[in-house]
Amino acid sequence: MSNEMRTSAIPHQAVRLDLAVRESYDHFCWRFEAAVPAWDLNRGVELVERKTPWPEVVAAVNASAPHDFLLYWKLNLAPLMSLAGNTRRATEYLMGNHVIAETMYRHDPAVALYVPLRWCDLRIRRRNEIQYRAAERKSVEPGPQ
Repeated sequence: MSNEMRTSAIPHQAVRLDLAVRESYDHFCWRFEAAVPAWDLNRGVELVERKTPWPEVVAAVNASAPHDFLLYWKLNLAPLMSLAGNTRRATEYLMGNHVIAETMYRHDPAVALYVPLRWCDLRIRRRNEIQYRAAERKSVEPGPQ
């Protein structure tokens, strides 16, 4: 048996969805976060620690995600980027639904490279025209079993 590590490169195509929305940056971020509630990490830990049956996990997600998405992470890039003189605003989000992700994960755990989804709210023009970008991944085909 060889100790050499084998690597391979698998091409991956991503499609970016750009939406122009005419409302203030702060208002849209507020509406987005209201529509995509934060996942309660403590609740997730509790579900894992007590080895909760999957149907109960599904019920917890359904009760928490009125539009099928949960917010797992948020980063306001503007404060740090302003140190370099940048004045445009951007907030990046990681959002998804682990119940939906599981339907792909069972075929190939590598799907974790593509879900949850990345979403970025950014101001690209003057006045109140804001552009929101989401990186949409192409479907993942299961690899060799």
